[in-house]
Amino acid sequence: MEGEEINKTEEKKIYCLCRLPVDVLEIILRYLSVLDYIKFRTVSKCWRLAFSTCASSSSIILQQRPERELPWFVVLKTKPEGRKHRGCPVLHTEGLLGNMRSRVAYKTDMPELCGTRILLSKYGWLLLFKGNDNSCSSSSLYFFNPFSKAKIVLPSMDVTKLRSPLFDISAPPTSPDCMVFIAYWVQWKRVMIDLCRKGESNWTSYGGGPGGPIINAVFAKGIWYYLHSDGELSAFDAVHHHYICTPGILGLDFSFYTFSRLVSYAVKRGEQVLLRIHACCGCYEIALSSPHLLVATTINRGPEDPEYLFLTDAEKAMEREREVICVDSFNPDAWCLVYPSADTFECRWHQFISNRIPHYDLREISCHVRNKCSTFLMWFEPVWVEPSPNLTWT
Repeated sequence: MEGEEINKTEEKKIYCLCRLPVDVLEIILRYLSVLDYIKFRTVSKCWRLAFSTCASSSSIILQQRPERELPWFVVLKTKPEGRKHRGCPVLHTEGLLGNMRSRVAYKTDMPELCGTRILLSKYGWLLLFKGNDNSCSSSSLYFFNPFSKAKIVLPSMDVTKLRSPLFDISAPPTSPDCMVFIAYWVQWKRVMIDLCRKGESNWTSYGGGPGGPIINAVFAKGIWYYLHSDGELSAFDAVHHHYICTPGILGLDFSFYTFSRLVSYAVKRGEQVLLRIHACCGCYEIALSSPHLLVATTINRGPEDPEYLFLTDAEKAMEREREVICVDSFNPDAWCLVYPSADTFECRWHQFISNRIPHYDLREISCHVRNKCSTFLMWFEPVWVEPSPNLTWT
């Protein structure tokens, strides 16, 4: 009898999940959504330990194909200081997040998502700034993963002193190749760029850059391309640390260069990176192969083109374009929110003007250019990052 009990115990140990080889666990993890992963971790202490050990030992876990899932979002509010300068408004977290599929915003009590200033969403991380009006030294700038609560603190930077800053990163902050890029307006037609590489404890500034207010940036092949509010495109070589004199964009007519609002985001087809820009006069894709030759291709308009779908059915547009667009690369203030009822919301492009809106009678579902919206959303990829004391910047 006693021998049978021992055998049963041994059988349970043999078939326990923690006994599976690491490579088998990695295969399982690659096919789990973030929510499924969280559920698996709650089954038992043994399961949690097995998955945590596997995830922490492999940087590819739950980051290989986030495009299988629709993106999540964080609800944001503007602050009065966000309207002082042209460019992106100052956006703060509101303690609300959710996913596109359910279209329901869930309340969270995570202090990182309650009142902090948000600067960027990339690779499943949110870049947040918690300021202190009385002491700059007590302010903090950090990456935060909203699923695992993993955090990476960056070198000190008083973001409140920057004029209309635009942030971007070259790779996930866990990567040794990660660089943080900040471009901000210092005076008319001049910008400043600050860089901090993984492992560095200080920021390096590069002054004298051309252009006015910046609304978006895309990193490709060691070059940061940054888009100005008037439609001009500038470039900075992050490897050799200098600004690049870019030519005019071929294929654009003069009417494109306007102060009307632009919606932009990155598109990837294989190894090719493109910047897609929606403007009043049309939609264009600019191949970012070389900063010395910028060519725009016009996307023909129709009932199923990306712009029409984003204006009429954002979820359908995301599902169809998920394989090519980077959902976390929209300009930070591209999406605003309206609440048709207490339980649901609709997302739309903020103050976007297009000559197709009256043609297709899209006025009722569009955000008018004079709307003073106070509620925005920012998309983020559903990626789990295992918390660890080793998650540091320097």
